[in-house]
Amino acid sequence: MKSICLILCFVYSMSAVAVVFDGTETTGGSLIGGNFNLIDHRGNAVTEKNYLGKYSLVFFGFTHCPNVCPLGLQRMIAALQKIDNFELKITPIFISVDPERDSPQRLQTYLQNFHPSIVGLTGTELQLENVARAYRAYFSKSTDPNSENYTYDHSAVIYLMDAQSKYVTHFSDTTPIDEMAALIAINLNKK
Repeated sequence: MKSICLILCFVYSMSAVAVVFDGTETTGGSLIGGNFNLIDHRGNAVTEKNYLGKYSLVFFGFTHCPNVCPLGLQRMIAALQKIDNFELKITPIFISVDPERDSPQRLQTYLQNFHPSIVGLTGTELQLENVARAYRAYFSKSTDPNSENYTYDHSAVIYLMDAQSKYVTHFSDTTPIDEMAALIAINLNKK
């Protein structure tokens, strides 16, 4: 039920969408995406400008996530693998919301379980709050009072951004993989 509420809140918050699936423009600009300064899984400082020139799929999560993140990353890669030579056209990006545990080294090790093309990004708590706010992504640290462990409640949205880092569309955790792949391919062919 909590996931449904999060998805509904996300969809409601996106009142202005820049590009519709058929490529027609709407009035106003998207309120999703923007500038960021983060560290990639190789320890390099990066900004959104590092990913210009190719489309990107952006997903927020954390490496200690028991199920939402692994499933989200698996779904993202499964959709991309339906697109010929996707590595030349689109960059899958995983942005951690857990700066305490998700170092560049931890991200690099974790992402090896999925696909070599995935870029992992992390940063300070403030940097991650800023990028999440820019993408309208939700996350909240949740601590068990009976344990030293913690987890994060977070949205499970995958954002498709164009080659200029502008919002195109998003996919929920219930979007079928074939539908996701088809919509990505349609947008890639519009270039």
